Amino acid sequence: MLREILTIAWKDLKIELRTKHMLNTMIIFVLMIILSFKFALSAIEPEIDANIVAPAVLWITFTFAGMYGLTASFGKEKDKETINGLLLCPVDRVAIYLGKVISNLILLIIIAITSFILFAVFFSYSYGGNIGYLILIMILGTSGFVIIGTLISAISVNTKSREVLLPIMLIPLVIFTIIMPSITATSNILNSGSFSNIFEQIRLLATFDIVYFIVGIILFEYIIEE
Repeated sequence: MLREILTIAWKDLKIELRTKHMLNTMIIFVLMIILSFKFALSAIEPEIDANIVAPAVLWITFTFAGMYGLTASFGKEKDKETINGLLLCPVDRVAIYLGKVISNLILLIIIAITSFILFAVFFSYSYGGNIGYLILIMILGTSGFVIIGTLISAISVNTKSREVLLPIMLIPLVIFTIIMPSITATSNILNSGSFSNIFEQIRLLATFDIVYFIVGIILFEYIIEE
């Protein structure tokens, strides 16, 4: 099954790298959100404490950009009427789901890294020696977001207003399980630099990553057949 999973993931990545439509749009979207935060916060407080605003700005930026990318996960096949061809491939439905998860995860990690870089540039901020812990938080948070987001994308793909339905269904699922622990962990590590202060959030993120992964594998086959 591994070969089929990687083939599906590479297919999506190759299409995106060839056109760069979604990736470029998300990067521009990230840039606009961070600039909006920069100008808005500067108007309120000229001397911004970046340690305070960084966690919320980074994860809000990533969340909204990520939801756009997840909307297009199955939307590309639906719009081009090739989704039935994908489902007719002689592979297990789980392979399709995992292939989509991998391709979405790679793209959203690129977006998350871009968010961290742009924030550092426009807020004149240095992450110092915390970059390793931040990468760990980013990977765990992004993984959970993508795992459940890909499943929700499959649910919403056959609706007329999938761009609206996906965030309505996704945000309640990730706000307290992925986003808030990620913001808390990012804040704790930037202000203390100690792994002991983020251990509970890391454990929570890892737990929900596993839970969402199991739920996705179990439910995807039934959802995609609808």
